[in-house]
Amino acid sequence: MVEKEELIERMLSRGFRKLTGPPEDWLKALVDMEWGFRDKDRLRKEWENIDEGDVFIFHSMKTEHLGDYDTPTGIIASGSSLASS
Repeated sequence: MVEKEELIERMLSRGFRKLTGPPEDWLKALVDMEWGFRDKDRLRKEWENIDEGDVFIFHSMKTEHLGDYDTPTGIIASGSSLASS
């Protein structure tokens, strides 16, 4: 696990990537331990450019499928990518 100070330093020196999705996608990700991207060339290129140590901000947006449920938006987590095995 990356300590808060190290994460902030990486964000300041290298920037970060933001992953945005509605709350229902985040709930599915927590259950299945997977996150998918829509199949678009731009997103695929972004995925291929992820390096070890890149910082991610996880952002929850308004719900898409839960009707009139008024969900708050905002940053829900942050983290850093690991080396592939």
